[in-house]
Amino acid sequence: MSAVRIENLVKRFGDFVAVNEVSITAEEGRLTTLLGPSGCGKTTTLRMTSGLETPDSGEIWIGDDLVASPSKGINVAPEHRNVGMVFQSYAIWPHKTAFENVAYPLKLRRMSKAQIRQRVEEIFSLLRLEGLEGRYPGQLSGGQQQRVALGRAIVYQSRLLLLDEPLANLDAKVREAVRLELKELQRQLKFTTIYVTHDQAEAMAISDKIVVMDQGVVVQEGTALEIYRTPRTKFVAEFVGQSNFVDGRLVSSNGSLGVVDVGEGIAIEAKVGEAGLDGGTVSLCIRPEDFELSADRPVPGSRGRDWFEGNIRDFTFHGNIINYFVACGAHVLTVQSEAGSQLKFKEADKVYLRVRPNGAIVLS
Repeated sequence: MSAVRIENLVKRFGDFVAVNEVSITAEEGRLTTLLGPSGCGKTTTLRMTSGLETPDSGEIWIGDDLVASPSKGINVAPEHRNVGMVFQSYAIWPHKTAFENVAYPLKLRRMSKAQIRQRVEEIFSLLRLEGLEGRYPGQLSGGQQQRVALGRAIVYQSRLLLLDEPLANLDAKVREAVRLELKELQRQLKFTTIYVTHDQAEAMAISDKIVVMDQGVVVQEGTALEIYRTPRTKFVAEFVGQSNFVDGRLVSSNGSLGVVDVGEGIAIEAKVGEAGLDGGTVSLCIRPEDFELSADRPVPGSRGRDWFEGNIRDFTFHGNIINYFVACGAHVLTVQSEAGSQLKFKEADKVYLRVRPNGAIVLS
């Protein structure tokens, strides 16, 4: 198990730059997720790490081993990188039993039959696949096939585990259950893992670190909490979770907090982060759960009116929460509220929205 260092990685396909000067560190024994939309470069980065694609420039280190460096003429073959990989399609052999699929990497390494049986039985117990050894993939559920593919990737104790959208083909309930199992397994075995997904909920649920990519570059990295609560760009705020955006002018700031004039006499206090200078046009980002929703007109703050007012346009029920869509002048703001035994508001009701303390962030 080893840390991974990716330094200034570049990959082109013709004139298209798929990965552009990407640098990432995956810490030993931790799960690092590459998160982004289709075409952002995350899978290409993963495939270069595995050796299935060759970079045009940059370097890839697995532990102390330099496995790819075009400038130094180094490109270690995939089979010599000691890396396990699970694909979105699972890629398990349909003509082999579950046992034979998992045992295959050990047979390639010429282990004895007794050693193979012992190790495969350990993996089947670990992945809760006991009793399925003799079944063929067509006789297994999607979740069971995914576990077989994972078992094959970890059976020979590779130093790095690469997962490319491994849960994408599972239905929602099975996907949630399997990702929890995967997280527990990774914590237990402490595999250095790089996980690729476009699903932000999945990334936040399982990751020690998230690397957000867009158009071939890294735009932000950090813990799930850091990415969600302090997005650096509008793209990150939009892609990770829901957000409301209101344009305004940053009229004052003291380095960490500022005041944004959003028009109609409304001034909102917000975290400034890395946004522009006083007087600049900015975008105010507010998560739906960071509004206080009330039918009563709020008392003005020290700077005057610091709330929005509007009318309920619509709502959606999600079991434990309700999303209200509130028409406030030119904006329709999404507000998340806990669901009680009955609806607090109905369509056309007049309401007031005040941002919770530290609930808004200024993005340039």
